[in-house]
Amino acid sequence: MRENLLKKFTGLGDPTLLLLAGLGLFFYLWSDDERRALARSWAMAFGLCVFLTIVGKLAFYLIAWNQPNSFALRSPSGHVAIATGFYGCCALMLADGRDQAARVLICVGTVVFVGMLAASRIMLGLHTVPEIVVGFAIGAVCLVVFRIHLSGGQPRFPDRAK
Repeated sequence: MRENLLKKFTGLGDPTLLLLAGLGLFFYLWSDDERRALARSWAMAFGLCVFLTIVGKLAFYLIAWNQPNSFALRSPSGHVAIATGFYGCCALMLADGRDQAARVLICVGTVVFVGMLAASRIMLGLHTVPEIVVGFAIGAVCLVVFRIHLSGGQPRFPDRAK
């Protein structure tokens, strides 16, 4: 029962699910002229996250393909990398323009959620701690890129600017 629940929870970080959700969010943002800058920032950061995840997986595969069991890093966690990028960017959009307490609550909630997702990957034996850390690092790079774009053009999340 516990393993079944962990599998369902870890599914919230499924790259296919998050890619489809990210595409839907991009088109939603793009549909309004006032949100186009935000849509471009989203596309750049989330696209970078997916790209770095794929490159990281390929790089680790090429490095370790002929050295079985010698690396603790077989493959960075795509679930953690893409979930960190997706949920983190969503949290930054939701927190934009809110008071300090709301921003802290949104960010802490997101960190706890993604941390639990990462823990579920470890508990299921799908990834090691170093692989999770690399996944977090990939997602964090994308969050930094997104935050830089948010602060540069001051775009607002939909309905918050009105």
